[in-house]
Amino acid sequence: MGKITVWNSNSNEDYSSEPYNFYIGRSKSMSSPLANPYTHAGKRSSLTKLTFPTREMCLDAYELYFDKMYGSDEDFTREFDRIYDAYKNGNDIYLQCFCKPLPCHGDIIARKLQERLIRESKGAKAKKEEKKAISIFW
Repeated sequence: MGKITVWNSNSNEDYSSEPYNFYIGRSKSMSSPLANPYTHAGKRSSLTKLTFPTREMCLDAYELYFDKMYGSDEDFTREFDRIYDAYKNGNDIYLQCFCKPLPCHGDIIARKLQERLIRESKGAKAKKEEKKAISIFW
């Protein structure tokens, strides 16, 4: 299993040349389907849908947004699945945004990737155990 790094585009670290670097931010020139459509502390721009008083509230809203969008929005789902496929194949993943080292929606995406891998691993293990039990029974 690879590692997941959420990194700031403006930092001294630059992972943009890594094969599994995914831009997850929003900007006028380039936006990701996984970009956070919300902002905080009244810093609303034309690229955001809503602003919240705190970063934590903004991130809570993004988590709800993620759960709503995954499976119902084709572009959002395709992009998350593309990242997940690279992750489950053991590649190191780099999620590029502008928030780090502060809490970021990239942290939520990273957690969702890890949770999905765990869920699928448990499901595969349970199926293997079930097949083993059936073969012993018969």
